[in-house]
Parts: sequence; C-alpha cells; structure tokens
Amino acid sequence: KMSDYSDIVSRTAEAVGYLSSTDNSFYRTENLNPRQQNDAMQYGYNGITHYSSAGMTYVRYFLQRLGFNDDNLYTHYGHDNTETADSLLGIKYILSDDMYSAHPDYEKIYDGDEKIYQNPYALGVAVGINGFDLDSISSPYGMVSSDSMNNVPELDPFSLQEEIYSRLTGTKVSVFENAMVFQSELTAEDDKWYIEYKASPNTPGEVYFYLDGLIGKYESLMLYINGEFVTTYGNAACLKILNLGNMNPGEEITLRVYAENADDSQGTAYIVTERTDALKQAFEKISDRSEERRVG
Repeated sequence: KMSDYSDIVSRTAEAVGYLSSTDNSFYRTENLNPRQQNDAMQYGYNGITHYSSAGMTYVRYFLQRLGFNDDNLYTHYGHDNTETADSLLGIKYILSDDMYSAHPDYEKIYDGDEKIYQNPYALGVAVGINGFDLDSISSPYGMVSSDSMNNVPELDPFSLQEEIYSRLTGTKVSVFENAMVFQSELTAEDDKWYIEYKASPNTPGEVYFYLDGLIGKYESLMLYINGEFVTTYGNAACLKILNLGNMNPGEEITLRVYAENADDSQGTAYIVTERTDALKQAFEKISDRSEERRVG
C-alpha cells in the first residue's frame, strides 16, 4: 500500500534527519531492515549496503571476505555482522525498526518509530599507524583482483578482522574465541547429505558461524539450527557470517548443513564467540589516533 511505503520513508527520513542535526562528523550508518538496497542513496547517509553494476569490484570482494553477503551486484550489510566489522568500517549508527536487534552494548539514542543505536567502538574516517603491510594478509595475486571472485584475502573473515585490527594497534588482537565443536562425518538422509556440528562456547557473548572456502562455488546448501530450517547457504543469496545469538558456556547449539549431493563442497566451519572486552581494549588503544573529519 502507498500508506505503508510513505510510513517507512517518513520514519527513516526522520531518524536520518536527527543524526544530521546532531553529528556533523564523517560516519557510516546502516539499516538492519532496509526498504531496498540503496537506502543510503535515498536518505542521504553513508552506508555499506548498495546495489550497483558500476561499483569497484575490489571493494565488493574485500567486503565479502570480511563476511558480508555479495551477489555480484548487491553488497548487503545485514543484521548478522560482527561488532569488530562495524568498528573497522566506522559504522557508528544503526537504524532499526525492531525486526532485528542491534548488538546488546549499542546504546539507543533515538526512540522514534525508527530506532537509532550508537556503536561505542566505531573508528573514524582515518587511523594513524606505522608499518601496515597490506601484502602480508593478501592472496598471492595481491589484496584482491577484479577478474575473479577467488582472488580475495586467504584468511577467513574472523581472522581477517583480527589481522586488520592487529595491524592498526601494532600488537596481536584476538577478539574471536573458538567454540568447542563436535563435527560429524558426512551422513546420508532422505536423498540428501549433511554434516552436523554441535557447538558450545567457552566464553559468554554473541556466537557467529561461517563456512569458509565457498566463495565462487555457489553450492545449494541448507542450514538447520536445532532442527529448524534457517537459511540456504553457499550461493549468491547467502554466503556470509551468521549471528547465532547470545550464548553462555555450557549451552549447546546443533547445526546441520545439508547438501544435494555427497560431493558438494560444504567448506570449513568456523563457530566463534566475539569477545567485546577484547574489542574494547583494542579500540581504546587506537581511538586517540582515529580522525573524525568534520563535514562543512
């Protein structure tokens, strides 16, 4: 209905207007439930999510390797992203209509029909550092290449995020802690094949899941969590970090990844907990070298 469309536009524009009137620095904003892929262009804020046939491909590849979904034209921020990725990309504000929740330690600063949450760990537009060696975290072809989706950094998204933060601080940064994981053998069931993962975190916090090694393969996988279908995976519709929610040590979650055929690639599973205390420590170490450039 036109009334529904108008309501979404007006409440989002109102929230963005609030930010424009209260913060004139350079920052990024994202919407956890965007109306369409180019909300940032429509409402005039600096975002990550965008749909473009003329964008710089190496930027898309880099974002994909950080754990963002990408379908060759549409790079999607999504509600699953880590706080570490938000920090590195300077995503300072999150818009939410309450369909999806912001990270627990993000502060609600605007409580209209569209909510605004502030990220306490957002880096500025630039950070002063010494000795950042880009080549050492890239593939043999360089950081990225515009001619192949496979020519991307070799590290998994969690390790890449830690590696970049380590380069910024000049010390080893460990934000993601591996969960205790039991992995089954490849098992047949009703003409499909699955691998099951039983995971229990070693530390409290938000738990994330990612299947590495699938970029460019476009597998038709299906992910079930505790027996319930959650999403397809391994194709253009979904190849990204997934947020499994907050968990405590001793709690267990069961994931099954189904494939159509036994020889389909199911990648390498990473199940980790994000330690926000470690992120806070790393952020504070370089926050005084983070430049917030003013606009106007």
